Amino acid sequence: MDNPTLLKSTTRHIRIFAAELDTDGELLPSNQVLTLDVDPDNEFTWNEDVLQLVYR
Repeated sequence: MDNPTLLKSTTRHIRIFAAELDTDGELLPSNQVLTLDVDPDNEFTWNEDVLQLVYR
């Protein structure tokens, strides 16, 4: 990647990274993949159905 700067956008409950996770769970900057971190502070209980609505 030409520019290894990690681009992210953050709200209180959703973080969006222009990155992908490697096999160790580390973020790798990407020009092609967006990664969501839903509720990074674990303020809510998210069931799988609700998460799928967020991901779509």
